[in-house]
Amino acid sequence: MRVRAVSGGIVCVSLLAGAGCSTPPGHRGMATELPVQTVTVFYATDRLAESGETDDLRYGSQRAYRPDDRCELGVCRVEIRRERNHLKTGPLPKSSRALVQVLSARSLGEDRFYQRLREKMWYAGSNETFVFIHGFNNSFEAAVTRTAELWYDIGFDGPPIVFSWPSRAGSFWGGVFGYFADSETIKWSVAHLEQFLLDLVEQTSAGQLAADEPARIHLIAHSMGSRLLAGALLAIAEDLNSRHGPVFCDVILAAPDIDRDLFRDVIVGELLRSGLAEHYTVYASSADNVIKTSQKLQVYPRAGNADEGLVAVAHDQFDTIDASAVRSGWLALNHDYFITEPRVLRDLIEIIRHGNRDPSAYGRAMTRRDDAPGSPWVLTPDARANDRTASVEN
Repeated sequence: MRVRAVSGGIVCVSLLAGAGCSTPPGHRGMATELPVQTVTVFYATDRLAESGETDDLRYGSQRAYRPDDRCELGVCRVEIRRERNHLKTGPLPKSSRALVQVLSARSLGEDRFYQRLREKMWYAGSNETFVFIHGFNNSFEAAVTRTAELWYDIGFDGPPIVFSWPSRAGSFWGGVFGYFADSETIKWSVAHLEQFLLDLVEQTSAGQLAADEPARIHLIAHSMGSRLLAGALLAIAEDLNSRHGPVFCDVILAAPDIDRDLFRDVIVGELLRSGLAEHYTVYASSADNVIKTSQKLQVYPRAGNADEGLVAVAHDQFDTIDASAVRSGWLALNHDYFITEPRVLRDLIEIIRHGNRDPSAYGRAMTRRDDAPGSPWVLTPDARANDRTASVEN
């Protein structure tokens, strides 16, 4: 019995090591004859910079201990050479890394960073941005390319931002032991993400933008990154307790690797009471083998697992979506469905671009999992017959 338990543990950790939360950059789509897309991805990171030229910085997996305890800020140029995927109906094919590449990475001082961010909003004609927080076993480059692909596939007008924490991505053995190291690093990074989001809110306020309203900031977190975002938002709720009205728009938690009971009984209630965000959406799946592996290692159910006990809250500002019916992801692990599944991409377009927060509305076309108040919504594999199929300009 003990041998079997040890073997099972090795299999679980090996699965996490091989998969992590990151499908290789350029993992899907096909080359296109359309003009090459080049996007500027803004970044904030508490990773330690490795050797590199001024315009070709490299960030590793080590923590950066800075005197002011703030993140390093900068911009990356990313080139995308593939078609958009939200209109597809079948699984997305694996393709060459050459389709999505980081061309350069350059650090900027705080003033210059926010000046350029505001300029990008102005030239895009969109007073919006989103911040993506990646999950376990992601390199800096993978986090940047994933952010660029989200921007591209959603057809987002404003500039994208990635917050990249020092996940220990890399070799097989680095991944094996990295899961537990990443769980600790997440706690260390909470204060840094908190400060960055507070700065972002302040630097994109109505006064800074010379506009009537502040920027609309969307937050998207994947897997273990959801723990980081939840912790930062809870801390921000205390800092902004005297401010009236939400300061963030949509908060998307995709496949959250968070203790389900903690999420349901503590986190959700605190976030809803804080009034920090306009709306929260959680995507979970019973086919997510990475989340199930995490659950075996940590004993308690995870919020991203759509099996029995899926978190459901009867509140207008909170929706849980069961995405078990969609299947995609590297090695069929079904963990990256939020960005590799066209059906989920179309749903993100509805939420983020069209402001459609009603899962039963035209354009989303879902059904309730059961008749109980606040019960989860079920994402059908392909609802294009009833779908708006939101257009995205190439």
